[in-house]
Amino acid sequence: MLTHRYTHRREKQAAVQQLKREQLFIATELIFLLEQYAENCARVAADDGEMVSVDGRQAERAPVAGHPAPLDFDKVAGDWSSLPARRMYRIRELPLRQAGAMSAIEHAWDNDMPGDYPLFFRQRQYEFARLGITAISEARQLRKLSGLPADRLNKSEWSALPVIMDILKRERQQRISEHLTCAAAEQP
Repeated sequence: MLTHRYTHRREKQAAVQQLKREQLFIATELIFLLEQYAENCARVAADDGEMVSVDGRQAERAPVAGHPAPLDFDKVAGDWSSLPARRMYRIRELPLRQAGAMSAIEHAWDNDMPGDYPLFFRQRQYEFARLGITAISEARQLRKLSGLPADRLNKSEWSALPVIMDILKRERQQRISEHLTCAAAEQP
């Protein structure tokens, strides 16, 4: 009976160690993928566009930074089931969230004023800031889970995290202000 208990304990320890190795392996791959995606999202979030004139027509504001490609997890080796369900869900959800963001951005484009496209750029910045902050958050959670060192996504004011946080703060303040203005206008 005593040997059975020791054997069971050793097997349990081996299973825990194997799980940790699997988590470290897949987390390492995902962290770099997520952090690169966050950097690309920050570029879009910080893009105010530039005025471009084509064939002598009136200048229009056009994006400078292209949209990041949706995350492709096909090349990620490792056992996804070694990750906590919440981490796995939020990471795998990012491509779907980007598709939803693209729909919102296209809607803003279709309903915006030609020339400067203020709604389009606001929506584009906001949506990609939200995607970027989620990618950073998930990468940090994976680092914590795997015991990896902290990232450098906030090492300067131009790093991904401060850029994204500034965009989100500005946009949230603007949306609150717009909501209060609309609410005040509706009151008799």
